[in-house]
Amino acid sequence: MRNLMIRAGLGAIVTFLAMVLMTNAPASSQGFYSVRVVADNGVASPFVTFERPELPPPSNYTVPSINETGEVAFFARLKTSGEGIFLASKGDAILTVADHTSMALSLTLSEFGPGPAINDSGQVAFTARLSDGRQAVLRSCVGCAPVVIAVSGVQFTDFTLWPHINDAGMVA
Repeated sequence: MRNLMIRAGLGAIVTFLAMVLMTNAPASSQGFYSVRVVADNGVASPFVTFERPELPPPSNYTVPSINETGEVAFFARLKTSGEGIFLASKGDAILTVADHTSMALSLTLSEFGPGPAINDSGQVAFTARLSDGRQAVLRSCVGCAPVVIAVSGVQFTDFTLWPHINDAGMVA
């Protein structure tokens, strides 16, 4: 997997963020990689930002995850309100993995972690807060209901914001 985020703009305050995909195969004999924008926060985009400004650095920067098939999982805030984990497919489609309307344990999700992880099957591991206040580590995919892997409480008090997932779907 390769992770890359481009930040450009006027200094560190005003930024235009774009998530890009680096393919595994060199685009030319000189060894350059092809790069394409898979999501942005431009006028026609549904996204307002890819950052979590309420978190202290470095947690406020989100890290997209790219699998070997070219799919990119990423966190984003929506212009219409809410936030979620999204998937950019090899084509131009951007699909929702989980957002503020998703349910797990009969509870809605919010405060998604900035570092989702994706495996080669398209399963995504991420963190989110449940509507009862507990934090959860979840696994989901496009069109799948989120599955809770672990939840804060008696056994765990908190989780890292960057879970990992292997190709068998096991989450750490």
